[in-house]
Amino acid sequence: MSKTMTTKAELLGTFSRERLLEIAREFNVEVPASASSREATIALGKVRRPTKAELEVLRRSAMDESVKGALVGEASEFYGRTAVRGFDHHNAILVHVARSVALAEIMTPGILETLEKHLEGQRGVRIPTKPDIPRHVADQLSTKQWAGLRVARSFQWVWGEDGAQILKLARENPDLAGFARLSAASVPEPGKRYLCLAWKSFAAEQYDASIVMLGRSVEFILKSWLQAQDPNGKFANQNLGGLLKEYEKLRGSKDEVAKYVAEMEAFERNLSAHDHRPERTPGVSEANHAWTGAVVLLKQLLGIEVRLESIRLAE
Repeated sequence: MSKTMTTKAELLGTFSRERLLEIAREFNVEVPASASSREATIALGKVRRPTKAELEVLRRSAMDESVKGALVGEASEFYGRTAVRGFDHHNAILVHVARSVALAEIMTPGILETLEKHLEGQRGVRIPTKPDIPRHVADQLSTKQWAGLRVARSFQWVWGEDGAQILKLARENPDLAGFARLSAASVPEPGKRYLCLAWKSFAAEQYDASIVMLGRSVEFILKSWLQAQDPNGKFANQNLGGLLKEYEKLRGSKDEVAKYVAEMEAFERNLSAHDHRPERTPGVSEANHAWTGAVVLLKQLLGIEVRLESIRLAE
């Protein structure tokens, strides 16, 4: 067999028994302490079939009995499919939990504050280790109580870090940020209430409900605006279609807001008059369009600029 075809087992065979056992310990390969050189070589050879590059590193390292470089690829691969995968799943869990917490905050404001208080409370509880517990107390603790203390300490460690990260991610959630901006906007009532209800539906991905609530909000915002233009006008009992006609008298039918209101009026009439099959229910594209127009309406009629980063673009 030529030199370039030397196997990993043959290369490992050049090392002493002590060095082989040392290599096994270094890379967490199970080899009994009493194993012979041959047994250690066989165990190390089974780790994974080496690549040509690894064999070459092993050849170059054989002179000084150093194989760490040769096995580093195997260690990296093992770490990648164990620890790294675990980290990836852990991070994904945090993201999903944070999104759920953010949605809960949108639906019931105060959730984040309550969660933060509980995390602070947990950090404030001192759970001592066995050496710190008075002897007369420690002697009375049952096996289950000792286990409970260990679990409680682990909760403090895990939720101290994870809880803080969940709060951070939740506060950065674009749906929650959008809700905060809409809640703070100077929109006359009851238009503002319906606007916030529409965003709650949007955040929960109930797009048809969001469009209906948005239509109600547009109706009341438009009534308020028309009343400000003509204090003697009778707009209170008019629906969105009637309000649109009044608006067009002032701004024309080609006005950007007029076009949007006409679309919302058609949306609302269609949704209210028909029971759509699930596959024909308005989805992300329609809701995105409706909210894009709402942002324009708020700016044109009320001078309010609202950034809503999470308006979902159609896929």
